[in-house]
Amino acid sequence: MEARCWWVALALTSIMLVSSSFTIMEYDEPNQSMIVPNYTASNQQPTLILQSINGGTYINNFPINGTIWDDAFPSELFWQLEDSGEIIYQGSAINTLEENLSWQDPTTNSWSFSVEINATGSPPCSCRLTVVVIDVEQQVSQVHLLLFINPDTNGLPPNLMITSPEMGINWRGDLNISGVAVSEISYQPTLQWAAIQSNQANHFCVRGVLSDYLTVENWVSDGISYSDSETFNFQIQSSEYDDGWWLFVSRAGDNAGNFSAIACTAIALHNQQPIAALSGTSEVNESQVARFDASNSDDPVWGKDGLRFTFILRRDGDTTPPLVHDTGTEKSWNWYANQSGHFDVMVLVTDTSGLSNSTNLTLIVNNLAPTAVASIEGITFSTEDTIRLPNEPLWIIDASDSSDTENDVGGLNFIWFVDGEPVSLGREQIMRRDWIKDESKIHLITLSVTDDDGDSDFIEVFVGIEGTQSDPLWDEPQSFTESMISSVGGETNMMAVFMAILVIISYVTFRFTRSGKGGDIPKWVKRRAQIKETTDEIDEQFEN
Repeated sequence: MEARCWWVALALTSIMLVSSSFTIMEYDEPNQSMIVPNYTASNQQPTLILQSINGGTYINNFPINGTIWDDAFPSELFWQLEDSGEIIYQGSAINTLEENLSWQDPTTNSWSFSVEINATGSPPCSCRLTVVVIDVEQQVSQVHLLLFINPDTNGLPPNLMITSPEMGINWRGDLNISGVAVSEISYQPTLQWAAIQSNQANHFCVRGVLSDYLTVENWVSDGISYSDSETFNFQIQSSEYDDGWWLFVSRAGDNAGNFSAIACTAIALHNQQPIAALSGTSEVNESQVARFDASNSDDPVWGKDGLRFTFILRRDGDTTPPLVHDTGTEKSWNWYANQSGHFDVMVLVTDTSGLSNSTNLTLIVNNLAPTAVASIEGITFSTEDTIRLPNEPLWIIDASDSSDTENDVGGLNFIWFVDGEPVSLGREQIMRRDWIKDESKIHLITLSVTDDDGDSDFIEVFVGIEGTQSDPLWDEPQSFTESMISSVGGETNMMAVFMAILVIISYVTFRFTRSGKGGDIPKWVKRRAQIKETTDEIDEQFEN
């Protein structure tokens, strides 16, 4: 990932350099060259060239001619003449524009212009001419020309400018610095360069020239060379320098020890990775929000500004692509935990140069088991009661009130059992009477609810059918005695009735017996006398 970011950053930087650098091109006229910025058609910037060569010497008033190509007439065209970074002359050339009717490109128009410079009475200078064009869309193009103004024909020191990279860019890796160096008498100047670290680099480098307030002590001649008669370059291993703002400067000298003004460019070096820091939730239940914060991430030199954050979430053992969330410069991220498991949460922190660093933490998402809730014929299952089913062939069983976390509730599996045997699948079903094979006893109905993580819950209830032996209120046929007991309201009442009958019988007998005694008293006495006589007769017989 880091290598990819590096190449992307390098490519973007290269595009920036190409779009703003300057090259020398041959013009139609013999022995003439024109200085032209490379033009990127996609951004529709105006194209600007000058039809003069670097290093020309001028004495009196002179024109510098050029050409502009754009899709509309420019809104501004101005120039300025600079000596050691100071503007000594400036003006507008908008009124000198003339359309080139011979231009054949239907998508653009062409205009010629002329910059009139009055050098009469001007002091000698090794100068730089800058011409700037602004189109109606406020897009800007500019071009530079090194020239000498020497009305006294005295020898002037060489002239030099750095053409790339442009001021203020971020850079890492190898840095190639190029520019143009010329002399008044057409010899190749000697070149030197130096590097200065300064947090005020942009303030010390004004219009491409180093301020006099900053002194360069250590000049280097090695590593700098010409690629043609006037174009030079030197390459720097920027990784050898600390991160921060740097001034890369160069100067040109002659054999007499005279030197040009010091040309400069300010570059922000980014070679150190940012520091990635991540804190946040370590454990959470499904359907809750896990929060992650990378605000303690930092860049050792450049600080937090410009850091970009990408949060990457990968489930352990998962072969699918991870969840990637680019928050831009937002340092925190919240994730709705919609699945359980162990997760690796990584934050990738990228600085403005494309360098990145990462760190991670582990997140545990706990699955919550579902809660089984069921009803049959609208009667909710309860383990404490036996449900009496109406004497019908079908009954409605319903598990719609079962619940789970929001992410799992839509994927619950429902299995219905009768006496431990699975009979149906689904949230709402019709239970057939023939699933209950034996109606002489009660039966156990069970609902099992399972989520996509394999966790489950169940609920069960006993049921019986009204009017059958499985009915919890069913009574077996009674014997005569049981019927009698039942008819009088129970055994206690039966005992009371029995005792009452005994009392009645005893009373009737007593009354009957008592009534018989009152009428037969003499008879009882007579009978006793007869018994006595009989006894006496027996005694006499024994005596004889």
